[in-house]
Parts: sequence; structure tokens; C-alpha cells
Amino acid sequence: MPASELAIARRTSRSARSSACLLPERARTSDDDGGMAYKPFLASGDLPQPGPVPEHLRFDMKLRVAPQVLQGVQPSDLANDIAAFANTSGGVLLIGAAEGPTGVLREYVPMDHSTAQQVVNAYGRARLECSPQPVVDARPVELPASQPQTLRYAVAVNCDPYLAPPIGVRMRGQSGGEKWWSFPVRRGAETRHLRPEELGTIMEPRLRRLSLQLSTLLPSPMGTGRRVKFYFRGHTALGQIDRIDPEQASFVVQFDTATNDTPIPLEAVRMIWTATGGTQIAIEGALDHFNFVPTQP
Repeated sequence: MPASELAIARRTSRSARSSACLLPERARTSDDDGGMAYKPFLASGDLPQPGPVPEHLRFDMKLRVAPQVLQGVQPSDLANDIAAFANTSGGVLLIGAAEGPTGVLREYVPMDHSTAQQVVNAYGRARLECSPQPVVDARPVELPASQPQTLRYAVAVNCDPYLAPPIGVRMRGQSGGEKWWSFPVRRGAETRHLRPEELGTIMEPRLRRLSLQLSTLLPSPMGTGRRVKFYFRGHTALGQIDRIDPEQASFVVQFDTATNDTPIPLEAVRMIWTATGGTQIAIEGALDHFNFVPTQP
């Protein structure tokens, strides 16, 4: 892999080395050892095969980056992509991937290494449109069997979740003076912008940390989530976390023996830990016919 790949280090007290080409350490961890909500694409073996691979909360596809953006035009759309992943659960944006009519990966449309490097550089410029700047590792990834051989790369843009959001993106057409910012997030397979009343939930540190912890338990696009043992007042139950609703500051559980989904407020989570047999979650409250009942004051 060429040494000129873009890999951007974390931005906090490391400002003296923020321009160094360093892989973010969290991008290399797995769900088990680092609690990451996504798995980065770092090499050919990480790329999904064409077929039933849909876009989802932590995965998005683009056929290409517009030529004018590759030539240096303000890349605010690219900045929205990476900030949206960072403000949610992290994720991977795959460039050079053609979607089928149902939003699944139909085929790869490979590019040569020079074009791939231009895409990498464009995402490096896009990162500068964000404040604070997210952790991004954009790299050319060689496709296993591509013809002709000069066209054999896709680009993976790996975005870490940011633990103290929100990350804003400078809006277009501004020069000088105070700037206006938008705050993109992932919602399902789409990117949208937060409304002012939604900023409180994403900025609250404890709720943000809980959302990231719970997101590691969500179902994969083609599979199921992890089974979790829940501890309520006077009751235990097994189930899977179906989805997280940041706007309502809640998450939804499908219990093994229930016919209905059960929304639970994030603020009711007392602790999350891993023990023999899997993940355990203690909830401040009770279950009544698989409906959450808060503890009475």
C-alpha cells in the first residue's frame, strides 16, 4: 500500500502532530476488544462481495466523487458524509461501489491508483470543513480481481465515532466573519441534519456514551444482534436490542418471549457490563407485560 495513503490522527492534545499520517488506534479494534460500532475496511479481504449487501447505519456507498470536487471545489457534501458517521456510531463510506435498484451493492466500478489518491485527498480537505475535526482514515483498497489491471482500486473512508459531539460542517458560500454550521447524523441508511431541539440529546455525555455502547449490540445488516440479559426490578429477561432512537433518547428491545417491542429510556440504564454468557444490562425500572414501567419516586 503506498505511503501516501491518508490516515488522520485524533485531534485533542495531539495538535502538534495532527498532520501526521497515523492510523487511528480505535479503527483497528474489534467489537469484542474495543466496543467499536463498525468494522473498518483496511484491506482487500475486508471489502464486501457484490450481492445482498445493503446500505445501513454504519455503511454507505458512492459510485464516484464529482470531478470538480477532486479538483479542489469546496467538498461540503463529503464533509457531511464523514461528520454524519462521526456524530452517530461511526461507519465506512465505500467509493467506487455501484448500487442496485434496491440499495444493495451491485458491482464495483474500479479506479486507477491516481484517481483513488485524488479521492483520498478530497476527503482530507473535507475533514477541514468540520469542527471539531473527526477521526478519518481514507485509503485506496485494491480490488481482488479487477480488469483491466490498471483499474483495480476502490476507496474506503473509515470514520470513527466521536465521543463528544456534535461535529459541525461549515455551510457553503461563506467567507470571512462568523460561520454557520450544520450538524449531520445517520438515521438508518440516510444522512440528515439535526434540528436545534435534537442537539441536547447528542451533546449529553452520559446518553452519548450509552448510545455508543448499545450500538455495538445492534443487529448486523444480514444477521441478528447479540442476546442480552436484562435486569429489572424483581425480574430478568433475555432479548435483543432492535434499534436506538436518539431523538427520543431511547432504545427498543425485542424480548425473547414477547410479541411486542419494548422502548426503554436511555436514562433508565444503570450499567452495562460483560460477564460469562454475554452482555448484561441493569435497568432502573420494571417490566409489566413487557412494557417498561419507571421506578416510582
